Amino acid sequence: MRCVKERNKRKRPKDEDGICSPKLQRLVTPLRLQRKHGRISDKKKRITKSKAEAVKYQNLFATRLKEHRESLVKKRSRLSFALTPSIVA
Repeated sequence: MRCVKERNKRKRPKDEDGICSPKLQRLVTPLRLQRKHGRISDKKKRITKSKAEAVKYQNLFATRLKEHRESLVKKRSRLSFALTPSIVA
């Protein structure tokens, strides 16, 4: 709970009508610490999840690339086979 103090008038002669309020310190309570730990744990969970998803994606990308290369090799072999002159006996 926040402590509320009365506002004091300034003691400067120039600002006679000015009002100065005291600065309040943010207290370190168990609830604040609990929320801070929660934020930190959420951040760690996000980092580990993103790393795991990155590894998953790299594996998927590697397999797709391998399949693509294999299909290109098959196409080339078919084309080269079709272009070679066949010997008619």
